[in-house]
Amino acid sequence: MKSRSLKTANKRQRPLGTLSTFSLIGKAAGPLRFQMLFALRLRALPLKVTFGTALMGEAAVKSAGARLSGPIAEYPYRIEIATRWGDNDMLGHLNNVVYNRCIEDIVTKFTRFELDVDWLKDDCYPVTVETLCRFHKQLSWPDPVLAGLTVQSLGNSSVTYAIGLFGEDVLSPAATGKFVHVYIDRVSQRPVPIPIAVRNRLEKIVLSRAAE
Repeated sequence: MKSRSLKTANKRQRPLGTLSTFSLIGKAAGPLRFQMLFALRLRALPLKVTFGTALMGEAAVKSAGARLSGPIAEYPYRIEIATRWGDNDMLGHLNNVVYNRCIEDIVTKFTRFELDVDWLKDDCYPVTVETLCRFHKQLSWPDPVLAGLTVQSLGNSSVTYAIGLFGEDVLSPAATGKFVHVYIDRVSQRPVPIPIAVRNRLEKIVLSRAAE
């Protein structure tokens, strides 16, 4: 009885996130098992390691956001996006998904109205292959979001946009993002060169911040 109670006490003292704890996950099944394992892994990380750094690596995080910040003046195409009561979450600021919708909104409007791309009729059109959103500070209803866009890089069939989302402070973005479009042929669904007319419009704002 004594030895059994000691074993029980030792098990209770094992901290979450250690390898010994992972043996308990074997009894869980399917998605629950994955969620428990992932949570324990995060608990095991040093406190100084951020969520993004833990998943991507510090160098990758810095590289991804290296050219995705700056005042609103660095973004030549801008729109104002109204917020709604339901956009706020229980913490009193815009839910994370709203930031991503704002990024999608400005890219979609720029593509449709500035580049004159028609997804339903054109022989080739852009599809989304990569998106990124980094959060710097809070935005909340009822304040509108001022979104800015510039072309970060322009390839043969792809264009990478840099986006900034701003509140009242137009010198410091509340969130920054990256959005990559690849143009594909409607029939073959394979990448094709960006149409000349579209490329000419894109080249007007390519790396407008590069000279700084």
